[in-house]
Amino acid sequence: MSNPNNNMNAYNQALKINRALKKRIDRANLIVDDLLDSKYALSNEHLRYLHDLKEVLNARETTDD
Repeated sequence: MSNPNNNMNAYNQALKINRALKKRIDRANLIVDDLLDSKYALSNEHLRYLHDLKEVLNARETTDD
């Protein structure tokens, strides 16, 4: 039988990592939003890249590519 304390430690560590990653993704989204809303002219290629980046950052599914 597995040790419940080890399971809880692993769970807490995973939760901490997930929260840290969520904060980084949220920050990246803010940066992309600022770029998309900026007054600076961006080429269509850059706009497309930023929209693609937002799509990846906000993906709810995970794949093992």
